Amino acid sequence: MTDAPPPTRRILVRGLALDRVEALVGTYQELDDPGDVTHTLTLRGPNDAGWVQLDVPDALEDYHLYNLAKWLEGSEPDDPAPSALLVVDQGDDPYWLQTVSADGGSTILAGRYDDHRRLTYDLAQVGPVDDARFDASPMSVAMAMRTSGVPTAMQSPGGGPPVSRTLSFRPWPLDGDGASPFVMKVLGWIFGKS
Repeated sequence: MTDAPPPTRRILVRGLALDRVEALVGTYQELDDPGDVTHTLTLRGPNDAGWVQLDVPDALEDYHLYNLAKWLEGSEPDDPAPSALLVVDQGDDPYWLQTVSADGGSTILAGRYDDHRRLTYDLAQVGPVDDARFDASPMSVAMAMRTSGVPTAMQSPGGGPPVSRTLSFRPWPLDGDGASPFVMKVLGWIFGKS
C-alpha cells in the first residue's frame, strides 16, 4: 500500500490561533445549506513562528478555497486578523495568491504562477480577471513564501507542523455562475459589494 501524496493546495496563515482558524472554517460552512460532498481539511500547527497551515484537497472548488482564505482574514474591524496569509498551490501549475482590496470594497486575490504569469481572482465577480492594477510581484511560489516569512519547513507540500486535527467540510453547492445566490448576497454585504 502506498501513501497518498501530500496535498499541494494550502492556506498558510500567521497570527491566528488554531481554534480561531477552525471556528472560521465552521462559520464559513454555515453560511448556506451544506452540499452533498464532504471534503477533509487538515489543520497543522501552529509552529514556533505562529504559522497555521490548512491543507485543502484538490477537489475543493477554487471559489471555496479563495473565499475561505478571505474569510480567515475576518469580516469585522474588531475580528482578530492574521499578520500574513498566503494561498499556495504547488501542483501541476504552481501559483500563489494574497488578498488585496479593490475600489468599491471588492476583494481581489493577486499572485503569480511559477512561470510569472499573472493570476488575479475577483471574489465579487467569482472568477479570474485581467486587471493590471492588481499586478503582484513576478516571483515563484517558493520566493513568495520566503518573502512572506513562511518557515522553510512549511515551504514544500507535506512539510510544516504536525497534524493538529482534521475537519469535515461540506461547502454549499455552486450554481451555474459559480456561487450560491444566497451566499453571494451575504458575502457582498460582508465585503461591501452589493
